[in-house]
Amino acid sequence: MKKLLISMCLLVLGTGFLSAQPPQGGRGGGGEMMKQRLKDELKFSDVKIDSVMAIQMDFQMKNRGLRTDQSMSDADKKTKMETNNAARQARLKTVLSDEEIKKLDAYYEEMRKNRANRQ
Repeated sequence: MKKLLISMCLLVLGTGFLSAQPPQGGRGGGGEMMKQRLKDELKFSDVKIDSVMAIQMDFQMKNRGLRTDQSMSDADKKTKMETNNAARQARLKTVLSDEEIKKLDAYYEEMRKNRANRQ
């Protein structure tokens, strides 16, 4: 459970950094590219993709706000992020089946590994 929580935090952080970067090499915007990969690799419908992207963006912004909040202690930030990530998982369950959530988690894990290999 702890590893899942940590990986979700990294996922949210990593997604934020990816979306904040300008398009490179004429490949287009990160959001459109991500949508296409979810469609091609995970076989999600357009409606599910839009829902997943909206949920991810919502919680990404919440956690980004927490990270920059100087009035909170690190322990409080961690607790609040854990709460946010649990809420994100609950919202994803309203849109995706358990099988699809597993596929999405595996997809994000692969993205993290690929990103680590590039650095």
